[in-house]
Amino acid sequence: MHKHTDMLWEKMLLRYRALSAPVKASFWFALCSFVQKGISFITVPFFTRLMSAEQYGLYSLYLSWDSIIIIFATLNLSYQVFNNGLLKYSDDEDGYTTSMMGLSGVCTSILFVLYLIFHEKINALSGLNTPLFLLMFVQYYFSQAVSLWIVKEKYHYRYKGAVAVTLTLAVASSAFGIVAVMLSEDKVFARVASIALMYLLIGAIIIINMLSKSRTLLSRKYWKYVLLLNLPLIPHYLSLTALGSVDRILINSICGATAVAYYSVAFNVASVLKVLLSSINNSFIPWFYQSMRSKNDDDISMVSTELLIGVAGVSLLPALFGPEIISILGSPDYMEGVWIMPAVSAGVYFTFVYSLFSNFELYYDESRIMMVASIGAALFDMAINFALLPVFGFIAAGYVSLACYILLSIFHFAGMKLVSREKGHGAIPFNMKSIVTVSAGVLALSIVVLCLYCSSIARYLAIVLLFVGIILKRKKLVSVIRKMK
Repeated sequence: MHKHTDMLWEKMLLRYRALSAPVKASFWFALCSFVQKGISFITVPFFTRLMSAEQYGLYSLYLSWDSIIIIFATLNLSYQVFNNGLLKYSDDEDGYTTSMMGLSGVCTSILFVLYLIFHEKINALSGLNTPLFLLMFVQYYFSQAVSLWIVKEKYHYRYKGAVAVTLTLAVASSAFGIVAVMLSEDKVFARVASIALMYLLIGAIIIINMLSKSRTLLSRKYWKYVLLLNLPLIPHYLSLTALGSVDRILINSICGATAVAYYSVAFNVASVLKVLLSSINNSFIPWFYQSMRSKNDDDISMVSTELLIGVAGVSLLPALFGPEIISILGSPDYMEGVWIMPAVSAGVYFTFVYSLFSNFELYYDESRIMMVASIGAALFDMAINFALLPVFGFIAAGYVSLACYILLSIFHFAGMKLVSREKGHGAIPFNMKSIVTVSAGVLALSIVVLCLYCSSIARYLAIVLLFVGIILKRKKLVSVIRKMK
């Protein structure tokens, strides 16, 4: 037995060594994302028990504001535009990278000065205090350097250093955060400070290393190139972020920080599922593009339908285990959040649906539709939440979010049809009848799951039936995954 295990291990090792650098890098970065989200997910029960519901809600509110403000403070320079520049200015990668760090620092400084001038009004509007905002800006000065360095390492498939830094940040900030929260009276400040301190320490080392190679912090050529390319994308970044963050901000202003905590614990599940679906989509995209180039519409139709059925099953699992998940992540005090779990699960499914259609749009370089769709969905989200939150409380936000993802799916479907006509592609390469049927089934089952929360026996029977269905379909799903390789 031991000998057989050794032989199996050696075979796996040989296969791994034979992989190309891009495949190895993709594997490690995907694994890193799962571990990073896993650490974040696992530590949630610690923080929900060490903090009161109001404190955890305030911390979640901080994260929501952070995800919006960072877009203006750094212009998301480490996103796709940075990769474009690495390709364009390959003869001066170090100078280009440090100039991006310099541009980010200038943007952060401008925003910081504006905050200092209007801090009283900003504090009142946001629900946060000055110490938290100061930590936020300290983090921005160092976190962007870390992000730029990691993207550059990924660009060259140098996964070891990038994975090590990412995991060190995740583990150290979580471990130090738990200790800091335990020992501190101001638990929200302690948690935020633990994250900012880790970025400061690691970011300082990276900044020194980057500046030792180039001190081109200001470059008119590089700044002009990036600003012209990146500024039009800011509304798109902002709208996508707003879909995940504005809910918490509105809930805090209308329902209070405690309601934010209940809502955030349920949506932590969605963040983990989205990492899984992102990995599936990242594997699907190269195969999809190759199939589009070869005009294999039948294969695309079959594979996408089977994938969608698998995603539907996986997405429904958290909803079925809703009460248990809430009890583990939070406590019985957080049980109100269980009523949005079906909406969270269905929302994750529709995220995958609209990504199928947007993949088609991006194949033909039509990113304008994505921007219009995300802005429209974000405005819809804010308007409906303003109307429903005072009446139905934080639970309404979960179902409004689901409605936004359905709206995005419909909008991208219309965009895909428009692009198909303009580009003369012909028939759409997806089985829309199957997609509509599976989508309607997910919505119907979400309502059923909501009703099952009133009967544990019926809910457990439904869980057994779902697992039986997954087992019966496992060979089909495996064949689809193999087909994409």
